[in-house]
Amino acid sequence: MNEDIIFKGIVGSHAYGTNTPKSDIDIKGVYNASMIDVMGFNYKKQIEVSKDEVYYELKRFIELAVKANPTILEMLYLPEDKIIFQSEAWLELKKHRHIFLTKKCAQTYAGYAVSQLRKAKGLNKMINWEKQKVERKTPLDFCYVYEREKTQKLSDRFIEWELACSGVTKCQNGKGMYCLYTDPDNIFDFRGLIKADSNALRLTSIPKAWFDEYDPSDEYSFIFHYDQDAYQSHCKDYWQYQEWLKTRNTDRYVQTSDGIIDGKNMMHCVRLIETAIDIAKHGEVRVHRKNADELLKIRNGEHDLNKLIEISEKMLEEVDYMFNKSDLPEEVDLKLVEQLILDIRFKDQMYV
Repeated sequence: MNEDIIFKGIVGSHAYGTNTPKSDIDIKGVYNASMIDVMGFNYKKQIEVSKDEVYYELKRFIELAVKANPTILEMLYLPEDKIIFQSEAWLELKKHRHIFLTKKCAQTYAGYAVSQLRKAKGLNKMINWEKQKVERKTPLDFCYVYEREKTQKLSDRFIEWELACSGVTKCQNGKGMYCLYTDPDNIFDFRGLIKADSNALRLTSIPKAWFDEYDPSDEYSFIFHYDQDAYQSHCKDYWQYQEWLKTRNTDRYVQTSDGIIDGKNMMHCVRLIETAIDIAKHGEVRVHRKNADELLKIRNGEHDLNKLIEISEKMLEEVDYMFNKSDLPEEVDLKLVEQLILDIRFKDQMYV
């Protein structure tokens, strides 16, 4: 990077004290773009050197700080031993870091914690798919027949050999509606509803002779519905799941008495709630966690999940209460922030 870096530090688990031997080293920084770049077409709000190294332009950084972004605020309160570099401009910004701590922090920290809690529970998460033993389905699993005021799967209504000697045609003027013609005597050589490994129903031309041989009213024909949209959605989810199986990080998933959970998400949930309480109570972001060992136990699944979730939900209520009674301002003073940006830019750079 050729940009004027004013800050660079090690963030994430290494800053929290919750890192493991396999933890990546995450680096974040801030740079002060030149006035020419800021006013011209070369302005970059953010630069990603890699997935583990990201830099924010000064204005972008402060915009996110005004919004009480937890990741950004933590950079302003990073422990000294995790700071790789800080310029005079950064020290000037740090002197005013308290102005970014407002009651908005209750929303951002708690909101982020809730999202981590949901992930830890496995809501809409692929880890749940694994628990349910996801299997590849066929179009037949999405075909339903209505009979005697009840709906049931076509495969439950007919036994396998009946389906194997049946033919299918599309019903006119009925989206997703098909007619099934069975040939129990195997006279017409119907070849079943689907081909092997096929993603579609196999349509068959039903000869007139079938109607001479069988009476449709005697349960030799049925109208059924094929939910093709649901089948296509299943196919998409299935292949996403297969890709996830190949690339997932198994170290973050732990087995508990409640099943498999994402221990890392649960750990972050508790950490975020505790940090929010620190902001409301002490008026500062305490990045390094003194109870890092306990947080690691949560990650490793050494706590009762249901009890932990219950405690976390009560702590979230405490966050709301503490912020409501705190002396923190409702919002950041934007005029003060604007002046701060200008002061830092002009002190840090010389313009022609």
